[in-house]
Amino acid sequence: MTNTIEYCEDVISRAKTAEKKADYAQAMKYCDELRIYLREHKDTITQDIFYNYDIQVLFLNGVIQLKRGNFSNALNLLYEALDKTDFVPQTPLRGRVLRVMASLYSEIGETDKALDNAQQALALQNDATKPDERGHLYNTIARIYYTRSEYGIAMEYAQKALALFEENGYYEQAARIIGNIGTINFIHGNYS
Repeated sequence: MTNTIEYCEDVISRAKTAEKKADYAQAMKYCDELRIYLREHKDTITQDIFYNYDIQVLFLNGVIQLKRGNFSNALNLLYEALDKTDFVPQTPLRGRVLRVMASLYSEIGETDKALDNAQQALALQNDATKPDERGHLYNTIARIYYTRSEYGIAMEYAQKALALFEENGYYEQAARIIGNIGTINFIHGNYS
C-alpha cells in the first residue's frame, strides 16, 4: 500500500510541477500514466486512494483545459471530478473543484453559476482548510463580484484574501491581490 501511495504521489507531483511550468503536454502525460496505473491496480488499492488520485488527475486535466481555453472540455472533466468527490468526502478536493468551476464560469460570463459554485465551495471551508486555499477562494469570489460590477462586495472579498495571504506569508499571491484592489479603487476614483 505504501508503495502505491508513494508512486501516486510522485506521479501527481510531477504532473503538477509540469502544469505550473505550463508544460501541459508533459503534465497530461503524467496524468495519463497515473490513470492507467489506477485502472490496472483498482482491485488492489482502497477505494479512498483510488478516488483521491483519480479526482486529482481529472481536476488537473480540467485546470489544463481551462488554461488552454478549452472551456467545454474543462467543464466536463471538472464535473466528472466533482461527481467522484462523493466517494471521498473527507478531503478538500470538492471545494477545490468547485472553486475552479467558479473561475471557469466567471471566465465565460456565467456569473450566477460562478457565484453558486463559489458559495458552495465557501460552505465547505472549515478550520482545516489551508489559508492559501481559502485565500484563493476569496479572490475568486472577489473576481466574480468585480465582473458583475459589484465593486463594494468585490473589495470585501479581495481584502479578506489579502489578509489571509499576508498573515500566512504568501507574498506573491498578496501582491496579485493588491493589484486587484488597486483596480477596484481606480474604478471608484479612489487614487490615494
